[in-house]
Amino acid sequence: MKHLLFVALLASGLAQAQSRVEVTLDKGASVNTMHDSTGPIHISAGKSDVVVIWQTVAAENEKIFAAGPQTFRYGANGQWSVKQITGASTCSNAVFGDPIYGVVKACQLMSLDGTTTDHHGGMQGIDFSQLPTPWPGVSVPMLSPAPADGSGIPPLADGKGDGAVRTMCTWSHMAFDDPIVYPGQPGVAHSHTFFGNNGIDAFTTPENIRSKGTANCRGGTVNLSGYWVPTMVDDMGHAVAPLYIVTYYKSGWQPWLQGNVPPMVLPKGLRMVVGDARATPAAPQVGEGGLGPHISWSCTDATDNALTPYNTFIPAECKTGQTLRLQVNFKQCWNGQLDSPDHKSHVADPVYVNDGVVPAGFQCPATHQVGLLPVITYNIRWPLTGDPSKYHIASDTYTGGQGGYSAHGDWMNGWDEAISAVWMENCMRTRRDCGSFNLGDGRGGIEFGGN
Repeated sequence: MKHLLFVALLASGLAQAQSRVEVTLDKGASVNTMHDSTGPIHISAGKSDVVVIWQTVAAENEKIFAAGPQTFRYGANGQWSVKQITGASTCSNAVFGDPIYGVVKACQLMSLDGTTTDHHGGMQGIDFSQLPTPWPGVSVPMLSPAPADGSGIPPLADGKGDGAVRTMCTWSHMAFDDPIVYPGQPGVAHSHTFFGNNGIDAFTTPENIRSKGTANCRGGTVNLSGYWVPTMVDDMGHAVAPLYIVTYYKSGWQPWLQGNVPPMVLPKGLRMVVGDARATPAAPQVGEGGLGPHISWSCTDATDNALTPYNTFIPAECKTGQTLRLQVNFKQCWNGQLDSPDHKSHVADPVYVNDGVVPAGFQCPATHQVGLLPVITYNIRWPLTGDPSKYHIASDTYTGGQGGYSAHGDWMNGWDEAISAVWMENCMRTRRDCGSFNLGDGRGGIEFGGN
């Protein structure tokens, strides 16, 4: 049997490097049946290794099928065209392009070896076949004009209240991609649910994010940002479509901080991750700098009243018929870098300081005083139609305990710079309560597709 085994280092976005072990299998073979002239072949993978298996599933021009989004490659002799497929398709040049001219080609399906203990193993066993069709999004800006009499300008926040603007988005797609943690590597991540820009994939970059995809957020293409979290999985193993996401941009600590850290317009190219994809019941998520964790789960009623305690895991008190809510809070203090090796450390939380130099209180760390970003907060809702005690997310790979410990969120800036500068000035610096979704000058986002 022909096989290929090689190791390459990945930039994992975690504290330590991971290895990627790739295995190519002939049609009908399995890892357990691999042999060469000396006997069985054993794949030796460390506990944080990603074991990627490419299984030949079709010859050229044969049919292929994927119940949910799956990664296929098409080609021969080490020359491949990679594509995500959902539903019925064909192993052909027409679908994949021709990666190697004049050679008979085949299709291979990518999967991860279930023996790995890496958190990406959470993608195993998710059934995407029950998902509804997501809203296709729009390809134009959708802003209403400001009333001529000035009545559309929102009021100033009271006292030290938050200046804020929020936008509602529908989910756009699910995929085994993470263009921040695994750029250019389709199918390597656990399953994520994406909101905002339906063109986000493994090849999305800050440079191309505004030139691909349609918009699923109120206001249309003025906001082509990417918002994503691990996919929710119900008690039957089905991927769960979220009801919606509401994303808040708030002034946050701005009126409370000691020191002079200026509020910043969202920098072009900024991306970040918050939360711990490796958290477990034995090692749950914790806060930093005296603040609480960035992840919070709760269950609510139909009017969004909390019915359970707020936890870093899906509360055991949740009941069938309630709504499951995840809140993700990103950090606000910025060091001037658009990204960092772990995709987290270029932003930070304020810390409490009592050094006698400035009045005691919270400050941005000395390393993160280039600017103060808006606090970005996700509020995501899912319906609970099954047994909530068995719901989990795609990054949960531990056994026992409630689901959701490994919750985290990714964000990549895709705002029209001129538009984000307007709401930053009117809603953040001036601290107006701009609601959903007003730019602070009377213009507002037009609803579409249920957002």
